[in-house]
Amino acid sequence: MLDGVVTVVDGAALAAGDLVADHDALDAQRLADPELDHDTPVEHLFEDQVSAANLLVVSKGDLIDEAAKTRVSAQLKSLTNDQTPVLMTNGKGAPLAAIFGLGLEDEAFARSQDFHHHHHHDDDHDDDHDHDHDHDHNHDHGHDDFISTVVTIPEVDDHLAFVDRLKTQAKAHGLLRAKGFIKVKGKALPLVVQAVGARVDHYFGGSLESNTGKLVLIGLKTINLDALSDALIG
Repeated sequence: MLDGVVTVVDGAALAAGDLVADHDALDAQRLADPELDHDTPVEHLFEDQVSAANLLVVSKGDLIDEAAKTRVSAQLKSLTNDQTPVLMTNGKGAPLAAIFGLGLEDEAFARSQDFHHHHHHDDDHDDDHDHDHDHDHNHDHGHDDFISTVVTIPEVDDHLAFVDRLKTQAKAHGLLRAKGFIKVKGKALPLVVQAVGARVDHYFGGSLESNTGKLVLIGLKTINLDALSDALIG
């Protein structure tokens, strides 16, 4: 199953008003590969690859200033109707943790388990303190540009409606990734949900320990995870 489409674009070239840094090298590469389309103009290829992306990664972000970053992001968003998240790289390399969900998912689940451990302990002393879901989205060490959280999702009656809601909210909030298990009324197996940007794949499988689902959300630190989480719960 295809997880998602990630397109990498040359930020320095776009900032300078071009699509690629070296047209001769690109032409040579295209001619050398019989599987590639040799006739389509690079402008059309660029637009096709950008429009097909679920995540857009801008390389060489550390080589352009803030004004150029704004122009590049605006150009890319205009090609995707502002529905595809744009990630800027820096000299440290691409943000693989956010692109693939590596580390951030595990850290979010670990924090959530720790949160619930302390929460249940506190409940022994505070019966009036209640949570429908937890928002534990401190900045991850080593991932300062991104935040992640685990949302507790009550059992849903209509899994397709939930998937549509996730797609809508992912577009609205610029969600990078989502992954988890959702309890669906009348279904023996939970719904496995994996999202890359606004692309959401789902199928029934796996197992849940309770009648509530868990969904990890990953976004840029500017994302409003509280609003997104509340919208998903309905």
